[in-house]
Amino acid sequence: MIEHHFPHLALRPHPRLGPEYGVCPESGAIYYLAAESKTYEGDYFLAEYAAQYGRTYVEDEEHLRKLARGRLSMLPQSAANAGVGKQAPPRLLEIGCAAGFFLDEARSIGYECGGLEVSEFAAGYGRERFELDIQTASFLDCELEAEAYDVIAAFYVIEHFAPQRSVFQKIADALKPGGAFLFAIPSTFGPLFEYSPGQWQSTHPTDHHADYSPASLRRIFPEYGLRCERLRPASFHPGRAGGIKGALPAPLYRAWARWQAYGDTLEGVARKAS
Repeated sequence: MIEHHFPHLALRPHPRLGPEYGVCPESGAIYYLAAESKTYEGDYFLAEYAAQYGRTYVEDEEHLRKLARGRLSMLPQSAANAGVGKQAPPRLLEIGCAAGFFLDEARSIGYECGGLEVSEFAAGYGRERFELDIQTASFLDCELEAEAYDVIAAFYVIEHFAPQRSVFQKIADALKPGGAFLFAIPSTFGPLFEYSPGQWQSTHPTDHHADYSPASLRRIFPEYGLRCERLRPASFHPGRAGGIKGALPAPLYRAWARWQAYGDTLEGVARKAS
């Protein structure tokens, strides 16, 4: 059963989507009430990934490392600076770390890294090739030490959990005061949802329980002692836009999209109160 962030409020039917979608009247977050859990084993990282992206997850390493470096650059200070005056390097945990490319990049700039990954194939690959500390486990099944991490990262992961409130609270509890939650998620503040809601709905993954926008995240994060520090689009698709947005020249569209965090996917950093 989906657990949303304001349980004292009943979800409302979404005015643009079918009855299997509900919207929170407080935050505007959308919940897919028919979502089903999915397993992520070797087939996903090999055949399924290749069918979607033209290469397996392992073959896509160079691109995934480039994404990792870009995401690490969103953090407000480098690991080297974060470790100044400390006896130990800053600690980072990645939820759903797959084969460990992001963790390996984070370790290279000074983080003490650990990861959680449900796929034995991906977790084993990261342990064996990079000697990373990766547990084969689901985030909600693990006990985490309170206020233990400087950074918790999750890229296209949190939407896969039905108990959304439990996930956000567990992340907040495990962060140190002043710690950062670094994330990437699908976004409903983008051209596909705005201009083609029927296509958005027909292509919506069956295992995504919740969908957010920048506005809904800004309303939700304070419930967990977190504050949005930075949001940016993770993708640009001006060809999907209509109206005035679709008529903008590509450079102007990208500049506006960055300013508004407008995109079908979203990356961000939220900070826990000190």
